[in-house]
Amino acid sequence: MFFSRKVEVTFVDAASGTAIAVSDMDPEQLPETFLVDTTLHLGEEDWTVLRAEPPTRAEFAKSRRLVLTLARVEKMTTMDPRQILFSLPSINDRLPDDDEPADGREAVLTEDDWRQVELVSVGLRAEVEEEIGAIAAIHDAHRRGPGFDQVHVRSRIEHPLAGGLAADALHSLGLGAPRALRLDRHGHRVRGGFAHVLAAGDWLLYGVADGGAVTVLGLHPGAEPPSDAAIQALDALAGRHGLIVVDWCRCAVGEPGHASFAAAFS
Repeated sequence: MFFSRKVEVTFVDAASGTAIAVSDMDPEQLPETFLVDTTLHLGEEDWTVLRAEPPTRAEFAKSRRLVLTLARVEKMTTMDPRQILFSLPSINDRLPDDDEPADGREAVLTEDDWRQVELVSVGLRAEVEEEIGAIAAIHDAHRRGPGFDQVHVRSRIEHPLAGGLAADALHSLGLGAPRALRLDRHGHRVRGGFAHVLAAGDWLLYGVADGGAVTVLGLHPGAEPPSDAAIQALDALAGRHGLIVVDWCRCAVGEPGHASFAAAFS
């Protein structure tokens, strides 16, 4: 008996939610992963892949089904660069290193979210204040309606947890098993990356561990704040290890044991 290896691919227009085509394709005709930016040429038009279910060849070759949700690529138009606005006043200057290929089970951050709210060693307070001063200047002089015409790229603090934080220090937070971490549209996981959803809300506690030590510990805001108990546990962790919480884009610093720490989660 002959069994086909072909994959049934359904192409869905995100604008209408309807299928625009169905095709049987060999797995080798399709990308190894859709976790990176992918553009397809269908008919006379280009389409961007917004979502692939499942996202990797290993998965859809096994299931022999793939659903691609697409957005039509609009034709390029020229634009005065002086009219381009940045959505954020600041970004970090360096993204984390890539590691093994992603498989779609990771927690996901956009590149712009990387280290926007994070725990920083109190010994780096002078560097924190310098960076915040530069970001405040962007707020004061470069706000243009919904965005900014300049962005401050932070570079003073390469290692926010001076000397690293012992990985077992996070046990006091009562977290479950971590998920791997990747950046949106990256085909690989973050090297040493991990992520936890904080209790009660949908805030993400994420970071990078290297050789048993946590070298980055960030927070990604969600729609619902964490529980008071989760915030208090983070406050206690910061107090024990000499850390402050910094929300760079808001130019806000939270001190453990003070209301300013909980205010970072408002």
